[in-house]
Amino acid sequence: MDSDCPSNKHCSNYSCTQNNGKSCILNTDCLDDESCSQETCTKLDCDNNFVTKGHSCFCSGTVCNQNCYIEEGICCKNIWNKKSGTCQLDTSLVIEIVEKSGDTQAIELLNSANKSALIGEISKANAQLILSELKAKISLTNDDSSKSISFEEALLALNSNDYEQAELIAKEALKDINYSNSPNQENPIILLLFGMGCILIVAFVYVKVFRKV
Repeated sequence: MDSDCPSNKHCSNYSCTQNNGKSCILNTDCLDDESCSQETCTKLDCDNNFVTKGHSCFCSGTVCNQNCYIEEGICCKNIWNKKSGTCQLDTSLVIEIVEKSGDTQAIELLNSANKSALIGEISKANAQLILSELKAKISLTNDDSSKSISFEEALLALNSNDYEQAELIAKEALKDINYSNSPNQENPIILLLFGMGCILIVAFVYVKVFRKV
């Protein structure tokens, strides 16, 4: 609104623009970086990331809550979510794990993720969701203290609003848990015995064949 600007400026294209006194009827009567407002050419004063183009402030990226963002992300309910591609939160793969664990903190984080998603804070919701999964898996696997330390570090980043860092820490910890509990990670002793058994079988077959020859 014009009332939000100083007396020598007026509101145009989300910014306060300077009145320069030149009379006009159309924008084409003014310079390219000016617009015609109240029959006066006024110089555009574009906010961060906006550029002057065709008598207006132009955003080459995404406008969210009157701000221009040229980075990867999405606008959800007037909230900018950096590096997110959707305004939806998929909790289907985490709910069962959290419920199975019965871990109070994991359940609280899952509920908080759903609440954050409802108001458009998807970046925060994604971080809360993956921390919920991590806490549940730590509880289910009785994992060592190193994973608990990673969880605390991720939680600290979350509480500092560094959602990207919180996700990164939690994902790395989850990779370690998933790898160590993978069915392909056999006991080394069993693998050793299996290898020795294979060698004995090959040796036995070789001796049988050699004797026939």
